[in-house]
Amino acid sequence: VRTLPEEVSEMVEEALTKFGCEVIHCDPMDKFTQDPETHNVSLHLGSGRVIESEYVLVAAGRTPNVKSLNLEAAGVKQDAKGYITVDRLLRTSVKTIWACGDVNGHDLLSHAAMMQGQVALMNCVFPVGMRKNFKDCVVPATMFTTPQVSYVGAKRHELEKSGEKFEILRTTYEGYGATYAQGIREGFLEVYATPFKGKILGALMVGEASGELINEWTVAMQNGVTCYDIMMTMHSFPTIGWQSGRIAQIWMEKLLEKHPKVKGMMSWMYS
Repeated sequence: VRTLPEEVSEMVEEALTKFGCEVIHCDPMDKFTQDPETHNVSLHLGSGRVIESEYVLVAAGRTPNVKSLNLEAAGVKQDAKGYITVDRLLRTSVKTIWACGDVNGHDLLSHAAMMQGQVALMNCVFPVGMRKNFKDCVVPATMFTTPQVSYVGAKRHELEKSGEKFEILRTTYEGYGATYAQGIREGFLEVYATPFKGKILGALMVGEASGELINEWTVAMQNGVTCYDIMMTMHSFPTIGWQSGRIAQIWMEKLLEKHPKVKGMMSWMYS
């Protein structure tokens, strides 16, 4: 994902290199040819380099597979890319027809499709006042590379561009006794939160079990749980998940450094 910090790309590339993979940067493919006898493929790069291969995997993007549904006959509208247009309740242009999953073009992930299915079903049955806006569902994502890369909410560069004040809360696998002892030294947790209230704006986690760790921060974002709430929640020790609690402690440490009155109040409470 290009919008993730360069540090993440470097970690994944280093791991791929250790597995024997070669990563080629900024060398576009001009063409590829296939031997009619062996069926092997030759990739011709812009630099003049030619790579011989038995197979080529091309990521060409996605398009919705809805042609067989005959949507035009039902009056269901689609956008320019062919995705079914839906409102915040997942209703199509025909109010008795609902569309969830990849066909509507929102959050093209299997777990997002499953959640949309639940939301659409509830909105079909529930009265108007109880219906749910599917866009209120916070969607995390995990890339099952080595190391795993997981994120949810706003990314760091998006927050910097927006001008919103936020804290970068970070802890590393290498700095934590349990992961260090297990030889799991590669990885970090990074959470973005507002300085005073501790509202969670986004999280980026790289390393073993990051796909599990990201779920706590997804629940927190969707339900308005703050860093203070997480700090006051007991985390099993010495699990990798304990580092989520450590992130919240770092938020409090930063708060006390910047606000002497809060520091004085905490000193009085715990003295």
